[in-house]
Amino acid sequence: MLTDSLHTGIINTAGKSRPFQNLLHKGEREIIKKRDKAVRVRCISGLLWITQEGDIRDIILKPGDEFTITNRGVALISSLDDSEYSSSLH
Repeated sequence: MLTDSLHTGIINTAGKSRPFQNLLHKGEREIIKKRDKAVRVRCISGLLWITQEGDIRDIILKPGDEFTITNRGVALISSLDDSEYSSSLH
């Protein structure tokens, strides 16, 4: 499953964004196209692997961990286990 979070995953009401929760099954991925604002990803359950364009690091999130995607371009969230996470603009 490949989706664009900033089109389907961030809810914007009255100029304020609120976290969006998503479930990914093991092996599924989601693409985030980063634009002007940073995107904060928080792992609720499972295990997530985040890579982002222009960054050689591999980011692994376990429950309670969060990471803010700041690089402009594309980031990929991959689920290493059945996982739930939230994302929000900052």
